[in-house]
Amino acid sequence: MNFQSAPGSDRIVLGEIASGTPEDQRHQEARLTRSERRSWELHSALARALDKEQLERWRPRIEENLRRLRQGVRGQPHLRNLERWEELLRSGDIAGLREAMRGLDLRATEMREVSPLGGLLPEHERRRIPEQAR
Repeated sequence: MNFQSAPGSDRIVLGEIASGTPEDQRHQEARLTRSERRSWELHSALARALDKEQLERWRPRIEENLRRLRQGVRGQPHLRNLERWEELLRSGDIAGLREAMRGLDLRATEMREVSPLGGLLPEHERRRIPEQAR
């Protein structure tokens, strides 16, 4: 993966992005803040492990996180994004969840701001996130 600072900006250029599966591999360029990049890295690690069985193992934690987020989140687009997370979880939409987790567009970036996936990534995996993404 290639990280570069965008000239005159606090945003980072993220290039040569490829997921864990060949059919999802892609080459894109996105401008993300350091915080957005770190979130993308953490969510990408989870997305690589996501399948139907893993989603069912994660479901209790995700549902608890959604309840907690619902109590503290106000305003848009956050409420709309929580509803989207709930719908993806309810329907078991693995492809939709992966897109929210790894997407580089504004919608996916904003969804990760209210992600219910906290606490799912083991500490040893969190430490593997490149230092430059912190």
